[in-house]
Amino acid sequence: MKLHTCYYQRLYGTKALFRRRGYGVHSPFLYKLFTQVVASPTACYYAELLFKNEPLVALFYRLGVSYPLLEVKLSKTVPLNFSIVADLLKPQIKVSPERHPCGPFAKDERYFLQLFGEGEEIPPENEIPAYYIALILRGREPSTTRDQIVKKEKRGIEIPLKRATLFVRNPQLTNYLTK
Repeated sequence: MKLHTCYYQRLYGTKALFRRRGYGVHSPFLYKLFTQVVASPTACYYAELLFKNEPLVALFYRLGVSYPLLEVKLSKTVPLNFSIVADLLKPQIKVSPERHPCGPFAKDERYFLQLFGEGEEIPPENEIPAYYIALILRGREPSTTRDQIVKKEKRGIEIPLKRATLFVRNPQLTNYLTK
């Protein structure tokens, strides 16, 4: 249990955010994203072995493995470690959504996974695909509080992490975004 606590502190900065009490999220998609991908250090054993001292690289790998991918795209300003992960994720693009190990998913549910470096922003709403996951690296560490764990926007949801921001867009979130 101490390993999990240390991992949360290193990646997210506080233990209070991630006590399994529902996260204050009423979307099944987001709850699964938090519990099985973001907050679970044992979700992908090999990612933790390969990227032991780099929690953001391991998170990017877990995001790519956990959802059926259409394309993986990196900006030019990201570190080399992330390009290694992008090469590891290329075989995942060929897996059909119906036969995905973490699925089954709908036929048209294929995610566009993108990584941005420091100072870069997400494209405007009309340029973002329906199924979209982006990880934006931040040099500074934003202060996250319990009220700030999920930021609803018109185009999707932002989840601030310790040294990055996770942005998710999914048609299943439309009811959640309008509440």
